[in-house]
Amino acid sequence: MTYEGFRQSVLEEMAAQGISKADLRAAYVEEMEASEEWRILYPRIYQGTGGYGSPKRAAETYYMAVNWMMDNAATAPAAFRAIYCAACVAKEHAFPVFFVDAQLLSAVLNTDPPSGVRWTEMKLPFEAGVFCLPRGALRYVDGSEVNHLGWLRAHKGDALRFNERAPAVNALNDAFLVYAQPLNDEGTVLFSNLNADERPYIDNSEVNDSWRGTFDLPLTSGDDEFLRLCRSLVFGLLMVMNARPALISYGRREGKQSKKTRREFWTPNIIGRGYRAQREHQGGSHASPKAGWRHGHYTHQIIGNVRNNPDFVSAGSLPRLFDGRIDWDSIDDDTRVKFWRHHYHHWLEPIWVDGQAS
Repeated sequence: MTYEGFRQSVLEEMAAQGISKADLRAAYVEEMEASEEWRILYPRIYQGTGGYGSPKRAAETYYMAVNWMMDNAATAPAAFRAIYCAACVAKEHAFPVFFVDAQLLSAVLNTDPPSGVRWTEMKLPFEAGVFCLPRGALRYVDGSEVNHLGWLRAHKGDALRFNERAPAVNALNDAFLVYAQPLNDEGTVLFSNLNADERPYIDNSEVNDSWRGTFDLPLTSGDDEFLRLCRSLVFGLLMVMNARPALISYGRREGKQSKKTRREFWTPNIIGRGYRAQREHQGGSHASPKAGWRHGHYTHQIIGNVRNNPDFVSAGSLPRLFDGRIDWDSIDDDTRVKFWRHHYHHWLEPIWVDGQAS
C-alpha cells in the first residue's frame, strides 16, 4: 500500500468512529505531556515570544524522535533517528532555543556564505539547538509555515543516549545535521546531513538524503531547494552569531516557576533584537535601479599586530580559483591553521536599495 492509500484508509477509519484530527492530536498531546520525557524536553517557558515559532512545538519534535526510538528504534524513520541524536546532545544544555528577529533573518538570507569554512572547526554557541523563526517568514513547498530549524554537530566516537530506557547511537564520523519542522498535518520533517569525510565545508551542494517525514517518504519536487535554503540559513545564523556577538540578547531566569508544571519562566534568547537592515536611497525616477537587496558577504579581517610575524599568512598569498575565490582544497592544514590564527570573518551586511518599484 502506498502512503497516500494508507493515509486515506486511516482517515476513513477515523471518520467511521467519529474521531477528528483535532481529537487525535488532543489525545496525543495529553499522552506526551504526561510523560517523564516531556518534563525533560520542555524545561522552560519563554515569555514574550508571540511573534515567533513555538518553542513548545520544537520540544514536541524532540519528543516524537525520542518516543519513537524508545518504542521501536529499528522502525524509526531516518529523520527521527537523526533528531533523536540532536535531542541527546541538546539535553546537556537544557535544550537551547534562539528566537530570530525578522529583519536579521532577511539580512542573513541576502548574505552570500563564505568559502573555506570547515563546519568541524566553527565556533558554535552549542553543539545542538533550535532557531525559532518569525511567524510566516519561511514556508515549506506546500505553503505551510516552518516553525523552527534545528542543528546538531556530532563528533566521531560520540555515544548518544537520552536515558537508560533509550538506545545508544554511536556517531561513526563527524556529521552536521540540519532539520526543519513545517506546521502541516502530514508529519513532515525534513533533514540534511553533512559527512565530514565527504563534505567538510559549508557549501550549497545538492542534498544527498533521500527521505523525509514520519514514514520515510521520498523527497518531492522542491525539497532539495528547500533543504539547501534551510542549511544556508542555519549556517548563516551561526556565522552572524560569531561575527556579531553583540546581536545576541541572552535570556535570564525570571525567578519563578509554573505552579502546574514546575517549569521555569525565562526571557528569550533573541538574535537581532532591534536590528535594522541598512538602506540606501537612490530616488524613484525611471532611471533608478529596481528596489531590492544588494547582497552582503564576508571578508577576512586581520586580528592583532602581525608585523614581522613569521607565522602570519596573508589572504593575498593564498592560491585562487578562476573566479577569484581562495582555493581552500589546495591549501595544506598547517597553512590553513596559521591563516585562521590571525584572521576572522567580518560581516559586510546586505543593503536594501530604495529604487524604482518593480
